[in-house]
Amino acid sequence: MAHLLAVAAACGTSIGRREDNQDACWASEIPNGGGDPSAPRFLLAVADGTGGHAEGALASRTAVETISAHAASWEACRSEAQARHAVERAFQEINAALYSRGQTTGQKTCTTLTAAVVLGARMVVGHVGDSRAYLVRGGRTWRLTRDDTWVEQQKQLGRMSPRDAGESHYRGIITQALGSRPTIQVHHYAHDLADGDCLLVCTDGLYNGVQDGQIASILETHDDPQGACDELLALALSRDGTDNATAVVACIGTRAARRSTRKVRLVGALMLWWRVRMRLGRWLVLLLVLAVLGGACAMWLTRGSGSKVLPRDTLGSKIRSIVSPKRTRSMSERRGGPVTTSVAVHHRSAPAVSSKGEVVPAVARRRVTHLERMTTRPAAAKPRPKVSGVESPEEPKPGRSSFQGTGGQR
Repeated sequence: MAHLLAVAAACGTSIGRREDNQDACWASEIPNGGGDPSAPRFLLAVADGTGGHAEGALASRTAVETISAHAASWEACRSEAQARHAVERAFQEINAALYSRGQTTGQKTCTTLTAAVVLGARMVVGHVGDSRAYLVRGGRTWRLTRDDTWVEQQKQLGRMSPRDAGESHYRGIITQALGSRPTIQVHHYAHDLADGDCLLVCTDGLYNGVQDGQIASILETHDDPQGACDELLALALSRDGTDNATAVVACIGTRAARRSTRKVRLVGALMLWWRVRMRLGRWLVLLLVLAVLGGACAMWLTRGSGSKVLPRDTLGSKIRSIVSPKRTRSMSERRGGPVTTSVAVHHRSAPAVSSKGEVVPAVARRRVTHLERMTTRPAAAKPRPKVSGVESPEEPKPGRSSFQGTGGQR
């Protein structure tokens, strides 16, 4: 079994806004019994009475006093199996005493009890009820025990989510406590300890008001276990304070080891920041590429404009000409100029001859005719003389083209 350098422990309790305090705690060093002095032995225990006002306080006090009395006889424990057997015997003795008292008085005298025994680099935990034991290592909080509650049973069966279990109004209903029945089932847990670890054994009045992340932050900030214990109780009282709160804190190893743990957390935070920065950098590069592509597309759409300052509707005209190439209007047309057709109608017909005798191509003939219609003003109509009641031949109507197709049908 590996050995650690030192263990420092402290405990504290708060009455909260209750009339009396039904919690009890214990933190003491176990006599070594002539063993290796570099293998520290400590007992950490908390109890929460569940009976009436007087009976609950008596039950929790009886539990911690009995288990501390048994700790004096644990000097001979040299292995984990021996420690488990000693914890089991102490729990069963407490249960028998409380159950017998309840049968005599007619009132149930019950309590929860969570006890952690530190044996060098190994820890053995005995647990009954809804008090808890936590291990803080490397900035993370590990819950070591499982509650004897109805909500915990539903969660294990998959009928309730962890979030619903934490918000349920039935989370205070416990399924097992010392003194509630003739025999009980004690839950045993064993864990390895490392230099720089912190232990917390507490009642429900504390963990209901303090989150796991806050537990890790407080325990790793304080090198003094008493200061950490006081801050945890103050935080629980400020958050909830409707129940008694009790905490036992133990710091394993040297002060330098706990400082190195905080340095590891700082390095981890810096690495996380660098990864986030690298991912953001990739997104920025992608946005830059998209911007360059968008600019290239805009230049391609506005190619051939011939001027640096483009008209406000040049880009829109280009897009409209690509989507619907039937007809576009230029700026001069919008200002009242002649309307021109931008796409020539390529159809074959016989050439036309103008009034000057010039042959007009068939492709351009429609464009020229259209321009003449828009620019030529109609001449004033001359009155037609009447000759002996017979009308003269019909004059050509104004606005009609002066071109005559002599070369064939149009």
